[in-house]
Amino acid sequence: MMNRFICIPLCLFLLSVCNPKKNERPNGWYYITDRVEDSISLEPIVTINDFEEIKLDSAENLKGKFIYQITGHVAADCVEKWADATEHSIGKRIGFVFQDEVICTPCINCRIETGSFAISAQDTDIKSIYWQIVRKIHSR
Repeated sequence: MMNRFICIPLCLFLLSVCNPKKNERPNGWYYITDRVEDSISLEPIVTINDFEEIKLDSAENLKGKFIYQITGHVAADCVEKWADATEHSIGKRIGFVFQDEVICTPCINCRIETGSFAISAQDTDIKSIYWQIVRKIHSR
């Protein structure tokens, strides 16, 4: 009987310790790497804390449904970093990660020297993401 009282809590403890931890990356833009296990770089290019401004844009599709997109610019002190990162990624993809979920992975065609970006996805609530980012930007 005493063994049960010791064994059960010990097993629960071991399960919690051995359970893999969730990655919990900061929300932002990341390089997409060639590694098989995890294709998102460990460090972000820029995070949402580096966003200067964002806007919610929309267009109506042929079925009358609105499609949403977030457009924005990184802060002035991050423009060069963004330009270098996009130049490094020409012909490759970068990814926007929000709450540990990859939202979009656009293919980069040229160096983006203006600090501009766009976030869009078909099966994701872009409006909700927009408002969450706005709240974080205004709470700085």
